[in-house]
Amino acid sequence: MRIKGKGINLPKVREALRKNKMLSGYELCNRNLLDGSAVPTMVHDGSIVLYVNAAFVRMMEGFSPEEYTGKFISELFAEQKIADMPFYAVERSLIQNKQVIVEVEASRLPTIFHGEPAQLMMFKEAVAQTRTEEELRSVKHLLHSFVENTTDGIVIVDRQGLVIQINEAFERLHGWKPEEVIGKALPMVPDFLLEEAKQIHHEVSSGKMVCDYETYKLRKDGSIFPVSVTVSALKDSTGNIIGFVGVERDITQSKMIEQNLRLAQEELATAIREQQGLIFKYKKINDQYILTLCDGELLYRFGLSPEELIGKQLWDIIGRGSENLIAHYECAINEMENVNCEACFNGITYISSLRPIIQDGVVVEIIGSCVDLTERKQTEIALQESEERFRQLVELSPAPIIVYGEDCSILFVNGAAVNLLAATEANELIGKSVEQFVHSDSIDSFCKLIKHLITENSPSNTIELRMVRRDGSFLDIEARGVTIMYSDKKAVQFLCHDIRDRKIAEETLRESDRRYQMLLKLSPEPTVAHDGEMIVYANDAAVRLLGAESREELIGKSLLSFFHPDYLDDFRERMRLVKETDSQLSLVEAKLITLNNEVVETEGSSIYVYKHLSVPLIQSVFRDITERKRTEEMIIRSEKLSIVGQLAAGVAHEIRNPLTTLKGFTQLLKAGKRNDAYIDLMQVELERINQIVSEFMVIAKPQNVELQQHDLYKIIDDVIQFMEMQAIMNKVEIKYNLIENVTCICNQDQLKQVFINILKNAIEAMPNGGNIDILMSCTEESIDIQFIDYGTGIPQEILSRLGEPFFTTKETGTGLGIMVCQKIIEAHKGTMQIESELNKGTKIMIVLPNVKQFG
Repeated sequence: MRIKGKGINLPKVREALRKNKMLSGYELCNRNLLDGSAVPTMVHDGSIVLYVNAAFVRMMEGFSPEEYTGKFISELFAEQKIADMPFYAVERSLIQNKQVIVEVEASRLPTIFHGEPAQLMMFKEAVAQTRTEEELRSVKHLLHSFVENTTDGIVIVDRQGLVIQINEAFERLHGWKPEEVIGKALPMVPDFLLEEAKQIHHEVSSGKMVCDYETYKLRKDGSIFPVSVTVSALKDSTGNIIGFVGVERDITQSKMIEQNLRLAQEELATAIREQQGLIFKYKKINDQYILTLCDGELLYRFGLSPEELIGKQLWDIIGRGSENLIAHYECAINEMENVNCEACFNGITYISSLRPIIQDGVVVEIIGSCVDLTERKQTEIALQESEERFRQLVELSPAPIIVYGEDCSILFVNGAAVNLLAATEANELIGKSVEQFVHSDSIDSFCKLIKHLITENSPSNTIELRMVRRDGSFLDIEARGVTIMYSDKKAVQFLCHDIRDRKIAEETLRESDRRYQMLLKLSPEPTVAHDGEMIVYANDAAVRLLGAESREELIGKSLLSFFHPDYLDDFRERMRLVKETDSQLSLVEAKLITLNNEVVETEGSSIYVYKHLSVPLIQSVFRDITERKRTEEMIIRSEKLSIVGQLAAGVAHEIRNPLTTLKGFTQLLKAGKRNDAYIDLMQVELERINQIVSEFMVIAKPQNVELQQHDLYKIIDDVIQFMEMQAIMNKVEIKYNLIENVTCICNQDQLKQVFINILKNAIEAMPNGGNIDILMSCTEESIDIQFIDYGTGIPQEILSRLGEPFFTTKETGTGLGIMVCQKIIEAHKGTMQIESELNKGTKIMIVLPNVKQFG
């Protein structure tokens, strides 16, 4: 039976909904499958029809496909609500169109349409039973094709969460094969999302559909990836939930795009904020110019912030009194032109550049940028002031300045140049050719130099030039030219310097050099001039000292090659010091090895000679002290013999005691009274005699000047033991406070000689007896030893002369003891000081370098 249907007036919102729908790639593919299907098919969202295919139109014989889209479902179904139909259930329904009511059976399942949850319905006419089975097979094939061909992963699970079915897309997403998961519960939810998953399950179990929910899922390999999930309940014919359908879409790529977009936006915002200037945008809204963007380092130097400005009226910010500035901003938006303007705000001068953004012939927004001109403005002012100062400087400069044009004529001279050329005013020189004021021997080369400088635009080297003055006299000058712009033309400016006095000084210096070389040549002291290590000159005495036959054998050689290896480091250090101090160094001893391989004892000093042979050199003077060293050695030996003579009595008394013991035991043995105890005592006394003689021989044996590491405690203890008998004989007690295991680089025989001499003098200074204190202290740099007696002391007038050869207050003294001690301590790179007060005593302080600091 046919009935006449009513016309339907659709709301505007329905039309907008239809126009705004967009198809994804996989939906477009499925849409093509549905369009070509012979099964009448409809897609709806529960209330509104979203799609019908051609087969549906043919079945209905009513509206066109476009007219069905957007209709309410209630307008099509005559007897029951489509929302009541269960999933996959087949129901007998009546669908009405304009003219007829068609009795159909419908199948329904959830789907995604334009990214939104929807329902897919497939129909067959109830009267066309012969077509039912074929069409049903087609529908099943279509559904299977839809499920398998979609790019979204689909999984169907029962109420216990056991997998019933998965599609290929799900397999690709998670990595599980169907045979691995069917009948099993999949661990797809990360631990940190378990509570969230329980909440979703609860909502779906209550009948709700969760659409496009973004979360994270697990793959078979344990990795996590982001997905958009739609979950709906699967119901039986009675409406009971028998399972759940999950549709997953991998959104890793979109998440990456979102993240990259966010990072790009953050980088853009950071770049805008940190750039030195200021970027802003404004648009016209309701006849007001509103700031929509404002940021940059300059904004903060204005004393403002983006939060204060964005969304505010432009005129309220720049001030309504700035008519000129406002006109520029209005021009940019009204005239659609790029505008540049200069302004000042909070003491900062800036230039603003405005550019309109035009769409469809209309200015939608203005983008502007500001650059701080304050420094440039200050620079321009400073440049103007500098130019004025430079002009005054040139005019008043004491240095003559002459400017030549390209034709080699004078364009400008300052006052000093007027005086230099013996003129009375500048007009006498300006315009004159170079030939009038340059000596004829130099005219051609000077003109070529001017033209070369104008062409190359580079400064010249310093040149010497002979000038001809106005009075006809000659003048030697030194000049350097540089290209400048003068009256908008290239010119060359020469800065001149009168070198007449220098020429005279150079001639005087050359004469002085000649005299200096002659003085060196005839000097009896061996003298070597060297540039660093290389010898550049040696006088006759130096030639003889170094064993050469001529000066040429030495020139070009390294002076270090003549030094004994033990003195190389010291000499290098002295060369460094002589350049830094610029003064003559004190005399030091060194061993030189001549070309004949002879070792020569010398002492030398060096000084920096600045103008010898036109180069700065070091002059070193050496003095042969081989004979003097031999004499000093003889003096030391003589002093040792003197000490031996004075100590002989004490040593003889010390030996007499054990000799008495030996003599008595010998007589007992002779009388036949043999006893092993006597023999042991005799051996002890013989050992005592041997020790005393050994210590005594230390003083008398030849000196061994080799320096080695020795225990200073042991050296001083040996000396105290040796001097103890003489101290006892003179009623003197030696008290000491020493530090053990103190190592010193020394010659122990020479140090023992020093300490014996000091103790002997201290004992002699206390004729009535007393105490002698020996104290030792040690730091990382030095070892300090003090010998203190409380005897007669030394008058101040005598104290200052101690150490002079042959000066003594003793009737039998040689006057060499203190001098020898000082020489030995100096050879050990130490110091020796004497403090004394009459009738109170004397203190001798010796400082030796610690083993770590020696050398």
